[in-house]
Amino acid sequence: MNPTRREVIATALALSGGVNPPLAEAKEPKFTLSTFDAEVTVPLGHPLMGGGITPAKKIDDPLLAHGFVLRGVGKPVVFVALDWCEIRNGAYELFREKIAKAVETEPVRVMLCALHQHDAPIVDVEAQQLLENTKRKARSATSRFWRRSCLVWLMPRRSA
Repeated sequence: MNPTRREVIATALALSGGVNPPLAEAKEPKFTLSTFDAEVTVPLGHPLMGGGITPAKKIDDPLLAHGFVLRGVGKPVVFVALDWCEIRNGAYELFREKIAKAVETEPVRVMLCALHQHDAPIVDVEAQQLLENTKRKARSATSRFWRRSCLVWLMPRRSA
């Protein structure tokens, strides 16, 4: 009787107790989750919805940036939700770069979204520059406000 290759392998596995697990099992990666929030409310008189509605006259509720940082495998991943109408173009990229630098990761690992409240700012650096070049009084967002938001308010704090 000439056993086939398949039969020899099956017999060998049966006699050896099957396929053995590796001698040293890999440890499960430890994940940590840090949350943060920051107030990103516009100052009174600041344009809202890209100038589409009346500028801010009073603050009923603060606008916030909520987020979390997930660490464990590879570089950290950051999720941020802004209580703003929109954040576009260069402002979007600048926010992601600054947040990434604060948590020692790459901008591509920062997920940033605006929750689209209509009584909140639209931050678009390029649109504001176009408006300023036409010498119109319309404003999307003041550069002082969005730069301060990006550079100061949105720096995630590490949890202890």
